[in-house]
Amino acid sequence: MLTVARATEHDWSAECFATRMRAVAAVVAHPGRYGFIKAQNYGAVRTVEEFKQLAKILRAQAKRGRRISVDIEDSTIDGKHTVLCIGFGWGRYASEDSQWNTWRGGARAVVLEHPEADKTPERLEPLKAAIAELLTDPSVGKVFQHGSYDVDAVRKYFGVKLQGYTFDTQYGAYLFRSHLRRYGLAHIIDNFIPEFGDYKTTLAQEYFGKFHTMPLDKMVLYNCADCDATKRAEAMIAPQVRAELVQVYIHTARTMDRMEHRGPLLDVGECDRISKEVDQLYEKKLRALREMAGDEEFNPSTPAQVGDLLFKKLGLPRVGGH
Repeated sequence: MLTVARATEHDWSAECFATRMRAVAAVVAHPGRYGFIKAQNYGAVRTVEEFKQLAKILRAQAKRGRRISVDIEDSTIDGKHTVLCIGFGWGRYASEDSQWNTWRGGARAVVLEHPEADKTPERLEPLKAAIAELLTDPSVGKVFQHGSYDVDAVRKYFGVKLQGYTFDTQYGAYLFRSHLRRYGLAHIIDNFIPEFGDYKTTLAQEYFGKFHTMPLDKMVLYNCADCDATKRAEAMIAPQVRAELVQVYIHTARTMDRMEHRGPLLDVGECDRISKEVDQLYEKKLRALREMAGDEEFNPSTPAQVGDLLFKKLGLPRVGGH
């Protein structure tokens, strides 16, 4: 069976077939609604003591050079934006030759201000401080799915600047498979890890616009699955793409996000001035090209005329016989 790691663009059909056969095997082995994700190593963290134990696992992963995945579930309650829970995932595939079906890892959803949770300062404040310490530790590499949103959520809710954000599955998936039409987590799941099923779209649609009404047990499952899927996707995709290019997307994403909502600011006066300069520059270059071609009717938008100029008039060598 073809593995994702060894597939090329020309192997995409075979890769899709292999991916779906793997998913079929996983679903058969874990029947029932959301059977696969319910069988994974997931759980809830409610106290600072429980989080400290989780942090030990996550830091151990970081020491081995592995990123942890992070995902925030938030909502607006009574006009106030709040974080319901924050999830962390970890793990690795057993080996490069495992055909992406032997995963060793897990995920935990740290419960914060979900309506069913204890929201007293005695529980929340030390828990938030411990989480903030991990989020601001640059030695702990972190992977997000469209992390520009989470970066802002961390800043607003925890009051800190996120550190260690070194990979993003949305941008990595685009660089890995740029022919796909969409790169949301649901689409990444469908293309790379379909054994996770449709939990993402089903639950998101059911509680759209009222995420805080999702029962806590469902939210824990949802959040953990998001983290787990993000981490597994990163393990598949990261070795296939240039980390530097992913970083370019990470650093520009927040600006692009803001532009999506309000559009770029346009200085109309400056735009008019530059347009006149560009028109003058175009005319100047066109005159130079026509003098070079010895033809007052030379049109640089016509391939045949450009070819005559390059190869007949200027005598440039043809490459590859063209």
